[in-house]
Amino acid sequence: MRRRTLLGAAAAAPLALLPADRATAATPGWARATAPGSAGLVALTFDDGPSAEITPTVLSTLRSYRAKATFFLQGEHAAARPDLVRAIAADGHVIGNHSWSHPRFSSLTAEQARTEIVRTNDTIEQITGTRPVLFRYPFGEETADGNAVIREQGMWGGVLWHWTNPLPGDFECPGAAGVQKYVVGNAVDQALILLHDGNDVVQCGSGQLSYLGRTITELRRRGFALGVVDIAWGPSRVNQQSWVQVVPA
Repeated sequence: MRRRTLLGAAAAAPLALLPADRATAATPGWARATAPGSAGLVALTFDDGPSAEITPTVLSTLRSYRAKATFFLQGEHAAARPDLVRAIAADGHVIGNHSWSHPRFSSLTAEQARTEIVRTNDTIEQITGTRPVLFRYPFGEETADGNAVIREQGMWGGVLWHWTNPLPGDFECPGAAGVQKYVVGNAVDQALILLHDGNDVVQCGSGQLSYLGRTITELRRRGFALGVVDIAWGPSRVNQQSWVQVVPA
């Protein structure tokens, strides 16, 4: 299941998705001339978790390397593992909404789309005390019904990623060296890197996870700093025109 360049509705400005009072005056990443780290900022983003098999090791590694990331949580997994959700929040990572059950939104009714998003928001807020602002569609595929719910919830949707090379992603089980090559190969200033800590990647085995520490070291060696995802007042040319930016953690 290839999740690469899926523009669709995400190419459109999400101003219609966000109430005016939630707008930010922050300079969007694409407009910045410089960023912390001589090569710029990149954000590691993890989808589909939390999972008992992957998330604890990801958190432990990030903690060891004093790195922050952005986690787009699947609601049913968050409800099943609230301790891991609390650990993600306690470590200072950004938490976003990735739907309740990871469906293709094009197959949902308007009410089903609402349930997928709102139920996940409610669950994460109940566990952490904070309601998510960022929303990433499963497979990166937006719909009008989903966008209506995002607007209603005062969220920032359509968070895509940077993936411009033909290398396999982590969910395709290329092994630790393969994932490292994929991440480093996509590292440019303001890139959101698509990774996973649940669903498909679980079948890849725990050995593949050794990529994370090595990759953080290599990114820093190349002059990158690791940041987190934030909303932006303009489209990111690096991340498929998503209105997001990478900011210092």
